[in-house]
Amino acid sequence: MQFKTPIEEFLPEIQDFIRQFIRKARAPNFEVIGNFAVQYSHDVARYTQVAFKDPRFPQIDEFVGSVTWSEKEQEWTVQSRTIENQKFRSGNSDRRRKKTKDSAKALKLATDHITPFEYREVMARSDKAAILAIREWRGEGGRYGGIINDATSFKTMYEEVKRLRDMGITFITPAFQKLADEGIDLYELHQARRKKYVRKHHVLFIDHGRVVVSVQDVDGNDFNDAFHGSKVYESFEQLPEEIAMNVGMLKMLSDGERLPDVGVRVSTSEYFVLIPLDSSPKA
Repeated sequence: MQFKTPIEEFLPEIQDFIRQFIRKARAPNFEVIGNFAVQYSHDVARYTQVAFKDPRFPQIDEFVGSVTWSEKEQEWTVQSRTIENQKFRSGNSDRRRKKTKDSAKALKLATDHITPFEYREVMARSDKAAILAIREWRGEGGRYGGIINDATSFKTMYEEVKRLRDMGITFITPAFQKLADEGIDLYELHQARRKKYVRKHHVLFIDHGRVVVSVQDVDGNDFNDAFHGSKVYESFEQLPEEIAMNVGMLKMLSDGERLPDVGVRVSTSEYFVLIPLDSSPKA
C-alpha cells in the first residue's frame, strides 16, 4: 500500500483493519487516504474513513472503495462501486454501501468488493467520445438529404422533367447538376456506412511502458456489441501496425479531440482507435 496518510495517524482499530486488509487485498499497491477530522457540534472525530485509490489511473479521481468506522455507533461501513445493496433503489448512495458491527464481516466485505479498476471500466468512462466519433464518421454522407430536397422541389422538377422530355438529359438547373456531381456519391457513402460495424480499440498506456488494448465492436445503431477482451503489450512497438499508426496520428491532437475516421485522444495515456469492419463480425 502507498500511504498518502501515515498509518500511525489512524485509530488503533483502523490500523489493525488496514494491516489485515493489506494481507488479503487483491491489489496491495492501493493508495491509502484517511479522513478523520470530522466535527459534529462539540464532538470531534465521530467517524474515521480510510479510502483506497488505484494508482495506475491518476486521471480517475474516484476511489475504488472506502471503509468507515463510526465511534459512536461502533459500526463499520464498506462502500464500493461493486456493492449492490438491494435494500435501496438505484441512484441512492446507500445502494453502494453495506454496514456491520462485526469487524471480521467488514474485512470480508472490503476484501470482496474493494478491488482494482478493470481495464473495461476505464474504457467505459470515455466511451461517449468514441461513439460520437463513430456517429460523425457514419454521418459524413448525411448531407445528401438537403441536396435531394433542393433537387426535388416542384419548380426544379418541372424544369428538369420538361427539359428531359423535350430535349434529352442535359441538366439545366444547378440543383440537378449538384445531385449528379455530389448527391449520388454522398447518398451511396451514407448507405454503405450506416449499418457498418466499427471495431473500437481502447488503447491505455500503463506502467513500465506497457500498453493495454481492449477491443469491442459497435453495431450499426451505435450500441456496444461483442467485447473481445483486453491484451497487455509490453511496449508500444509491439502494437499491431494499424493501431500504432492511428495512435501516432491521435498523439498530435489535444485531449478530447477526435478524427472520425481515426479515433479519439482522451488524454496523453488513453486513446480510442476506430477501425470499420468490411462485414458484420457475426456473419
